[in-house]
Amino acid sequence: MASPAFSLEILRGCRERGIGTSIETSLYAKPETVDAFAETADQVIADIKLIDPARHKAATGVDNALILSNIERLASGGANLLLRVPLIPGYTDDDENITGIARFVASLERQIPVELLNFNPMCRDKYDAMREEYAFSPDQREISEQRVQELNQILESHGLTVIK
Repeated sequence: MASPAFSLEILRGCRERGIGTSIETSLYAKPETVDAFAETADQVIADIKLIDPARHKAATGVDNALILSNIERLASGGANLLLRVPLIPGYTDDDENITGIARFVASLERQIPVELLNFNPMCRDKYDAMREEYAFSPDQREISEQRVQELNQILESHGLTVIK
């Protein structure tokens, strides 16, 4: 959503040609921008990383109030919304965070599916390409399948639809 006018034109062009569209976003954007994308795209895929505002700000540099508000708006507005939780070892993969996210999503006006995305150690190449510091040890691995299942069970215990 960094270049909304340009991106919206591409989405509209795709729609006019019968091409299905989906956007993936953090939803850290003005509500009117989010609304424009939700009205134009067939699906909105949004990350929800950390539910606690202080932890979110410490990890990402921004407060999550705008993100959570935009999720609530899209849920109440009927957008085709999928929420994804990137599982980042030591940051987003604890029971407290997943339980908080589950409670938040369960409180929305309608059922929104949630998908846990396991950590991908291949992301290191992206950091190298962007000349950014890689914050994980070089041997960091995915979270175990058993642990991902445990976290999925937390979501399911709150009545959520979990995409596996």
